[in-house]
Amino acid sequence: MTKFQLTLCLTGAMVIGLAGAARAQNGPTDPYGGMEGRLFDAGGGFTLPYRLVRPPGYTAGTTTKYPLVVFLHGSGESGTDNRLQISKNIGTNTPGSVFTTTANLTKFPTFFIAPQTPTATIGWNSGSKSLVAALKLITALETEFSIDTNRIYLTGLSLGGMGTYTAIQENPSLFAAAIPMSGRGDPTMAAKIKHIPIWDFHGAMDPSVDVSGSRDMIAALRAAGGMPRYTEYPQRHARHLVSGLQHG
Repeated sequence: MTKFQLTLCLTGAMVIGLAGAARAQNGPTDPYGGMEGRLFDAGGGFTLPYRLVRPPGYTAGTTTKYPLVVFLHGSGESGTDNRLQISKNIGTNTPGSVFTTTANLTKFPTFFIAPQTPTATIGWNSGSKSLVAALKLITALETEFSIDTNRIYLTGLSLGGMGTYTAIQENPSLFAAAIPMSGRGDPTMAAKIKHIPIWDFHGAMDPSVDVSGSRDMIAALRAAGGMPRYTEYPQRHARHLVSGLQHG
């Protein structure tokens, strides 16, 4: 199975150092949406809430290396409650993620993280505290867990879709593949990321992020020699996109 195929069907110990510190939030369980609640001290007084799922049966000290999926939420899920970012991302009101359903985790065991930016203004923009912290968090988790550094995947919705493009454009050797949804990138940076397997999804009726953002980015990637996949939903917008992705 290729790295890209995994992305299509689907991030303990305290880590201290340049990347900050990871620790449990609200106790060691707090299993909202079946995900462990944690906080990440990114330094400089900034703390990033995030949710974590481990591969089924994962044990410390294992020699097996697992992939890591990073999900960046949209603007409406911003906050500090460490819940909104996974509150409705499987097309229903049930918290969780399509990447961490029992069926998908059983077939494709992976680490999964969903960080939460405090405000949409901070968002996942270039140089933002939240995006910088999320990148540091990846490094911290690589130290804490048995993660395959060659299989780190990034996906995001709307604000997070834009963040997905920003992150891969600024870190073109970090991610094995990316799935931006309802986002947009910088077409002038297409040549820099043409080697990354990308599957872009967008609803043609999206009122928040115009579909031209994805269309222009895909066109630029193809013109640069890349081979991205693009799925456009004619009758959908961002709120319905993940449901369509899961069932369509």
